Amino acid sequence: MKKIAKLIALALCFALLFGCANANSKNTTSQPESQTPAAATSQSALDILTTAKTATMFTSEPISEDHIKQILSAGLNAPSARNSQPWHFSVVTNKDVLNQIADAMSAGAPGGGPAPSSQASSAPKKLGLSDATVAIFVYGTNNMPTDSFDCGLATEAMSVAALSLGYGTKILSSPSIALNGDKKADFDKLLQIPEGYSNVAVLLIGHNDLDAATGASTRNSMEEKVKFIK
Repeated sequence: MKKIAKLIALALCFALLFGCANANSKNTTSQPESQTPAAATSQSALDILTTAKTATMFTSEPISEDHIKQILSAGLNAPSARNSQPWHFSVVTNKDVLNQIADAMSAGAPGGGPAPSSQASSAPKKLGLSDATVAIFVYGTNNMPTDSFDCGLATEAMSVAALSLGYGTKILSSPSIALNGDKKADFDKLLQIPEGYSNVAVLLIGHNDLDAATGASTRNSMEEKVKFIK
């Protein structure tokens, strides 16, 4: 899972140059005012990439189909080695499907189930699959060593596109344990996954609940993480 997390992080750099440009160009299409999130502004791609935080809670408000397609277009336009486009996206809005996968994740967790109530009450609830308004399941092939990285680029491009439309997002890699596990064939059928693909990540999208408390941690400074070689 650390490998996937690194791939997603690296995708930030490339999304600015490739994925977000496509998403922003499509945002010029007029949308009914009622479909546009209140948080949507004229933020630049750089603003989004340097200030956006992971969503902590979603409202129950739906997302328009037009916006979902714009977000998907950003992923489909992401760069990939030799233009291999090694991804497949399954878009899920069905709560029963999301709950089924979430239950499988809990069953496969250490201890075979959710944390005891004493632990659960002391820690804030994390945004999970069952909380998403829309969940985009990102699958990839393993034909080239770069396939997982390319899927990471597509995932981040879609996240930036969603953020540019005013939505909140969260990228999960943990569902891949259950989705690629013993019940992979069942989940592949449920999500209509082509043969030869494995789950890489899941992008959760929804309207931010502005009353939710943020759990964002402090980012390391540039001085700590960057060296300039002149």
